Amino acid sequence: MKISTSLDHVMKIDKVSARESAKIMKKVGFQGIDLALCHDMSDPANVLAPHWADRVYEDADAARAEGLEIAQCHLPYECPQDTVHEYAEVWTEALIHSLGVAHNAGAKIAVIHPATCIGDPEATHRENVEFFKPFIPYLEKYDMQLAIENVFIRRNAKNIESYVGSAPELMAIVSELNCDRIGFCLDTGHANIYRHKPGEMVQAFGKKLFALHVNSNCSTIDEHLIPGIILPWCEKMNYDPFYEALREIEFPGFFNMEISSTALPKGCGEAYLTIAAAVARQMADKV
Repeated sequence: MKISTSLDHVMKIDKVSARESAKIMKKVGFQGIDLALCHDMSDPANVLAPHWADRVYEDADAARAEGLEIAQCHLPYECPQDTVHEYAEVWTEALIHSLGVAHNAGAKIAVIHPATCIGDPEATHRENVEFFKPFIPYLEKYDMQLAIENVFIRRNAKNIESYVGSAPELMAIVSELNCDRIGFCLDTGHANIYRHKPGEMVQAFGKKLFALHVNSNCSTIDEHLIPGIILPWCEKMNYDPFYEALREIEFPGFFNMEISSTALPKGCGEAYLTIAAAVARQMADKV
């Protein structure tokens, strides 16, 4: 299985170009990038601005120039609203625009966050179905897959029920949409926050699992850590059933590490990616 991560890590840590970051990624063993469309996303007007796409195309071109594939991409996900309907009203146009940019950049799989209606699981389901329907003709037009990610919700420094964090909740939405191009992205860290088991989620998603976000945490905060980098009594994640489930469904995608690196001092970029790639390769080889 091929391994991937974001191009942003070395760019942020060492303040280098996308091309230099891609070169280092290739050197340490990564084979693809998780193309980020998450810059300047505080306002949908930023995403719709004429030059917003330039960064995406520059990153994609830099990756390909160094022999890296576009493994998948992540659409903007800013969501301060407390209902799906409010979020859709504000963001749908910009998200569909970003899907077109992702297509032009060469991505075939786009990861997207569902939203939630705080305190209302029925409305969360109903409004997410309506939210995703407008994407279907564009997925056909661009020949792309949309992977809905299991997400958690945090308000006032506390995790609350998202109603879009478990396999049954997401599967109910995707089933009602009834589109072959819409499936799932499994974030192992998000699953861990809600005490869901990634292996069981993989088995439930089956062939509709399009993408992975592999990362770890201590079960309370979305830390996006490299698996195994924290003490074992803090990281209570058993990856063996996860590997077994990925083998069972013959997962065809990249083993993608969605990890954080922004607090590291300058000069640590290549060292950090070397560790990340080594862990990713060891994990991917167990699938």
